[in-house]
Amino acid sequence: MKGAFSGGTAASIGAFTTAPASDRPLRFVVYGDSRTYPDAHKAVVQSIIDSRPEIVLHAGDLVTAGRDYHRWGTEFFEPARDLLSTTPIVPVLGNHEYGGTGPLWFSYFFDLPSDKTWYALTYGNTRLIALDTNVSYCPGSPQHDWLLAELTSSPYRAATWHIVFFHHPPFTATVRHRDDLKVQNHLVPLFQQHGVDIAFQSHSHAYERYVHNGIPYIVTGGGGGPLYALAVEFIPPFRQYGCSAYHHCVVDVDSPAGTLTVRAVGTAGQTIDSMELRK
Repeated sequence: MKGAFSGGTAASIGAFTTAPASDRPLRFVVYGDSRTYPDAHKAVVQSIIDSRPEIVLHAGDLVTAGRDYHRWGTEFFEPARDLLSTTPIVPVLGNHEYGGTGPLWFSYFFDLPSDKTWYALTYGNTRLIALDTNVSYCPGSPQHDWLLAELTSSPYRAATWHIVFFHHPPFTATVRHRDDLKVQNHLVPLFQQHGVDIAFQSHSHAYERYVHNGIPYIVTGGGGGPLYALAVEFIPPFRQYGCSAYHHCVVDVDSPAGTLTVRAVGTAGQTIDSMELRK
């Protein structure tokens, strides 16, 4: 196979694996906040490669200022180059994607399944729902109406597992961020009502695991930004586990066994935390 050329510069050749059948085990990774420190992001990327995922979900804040073109090369595409050559990345927008002074470069770099910044897709036996919590999701908004339709759709009902990922966490306690009450009021009740199995977010630069009304909420914001220390909590739900560390989350879906396992993995390959769901 010949490589592609642009102005005399040759592009490297990459390959990826298409989505599995619904009865086959699958593995994907979730991480977020890869912005700011390219060396830290590159270390996280190498640990992701070692985990050998089929796809990667990114929970937003890919770069420090998403409207500044130069950020994308230094903070995202260069540190993630080896991963991008083999593995599809499925991202949502963080608040930093809207920062800067140019166009919304995110929409140029990623071909989403929808013309909106929120969308859903089925991968294996898992329904993945991506939301943009920078755009209104209150009742009556286009995103809220779309989400209601998605949560009652045939593809959603046909899936075994239902995973939602977005940027702003409803439950978090770090020195920089606390619970997002809008997400708590307008999204969390819908997740409970329609049987979402697990939700991932970033925004807080740490790892945190909560469980609220039976649904795990995992903050995975250790992708490359400055780490945030954890803070004391006074209002439930209380964090079940937390750690201020660079990391990614490995999600293993075992269809024959009916299990979904999540492991938080540090840059040295160590397991920071783990949990399992069963159907």
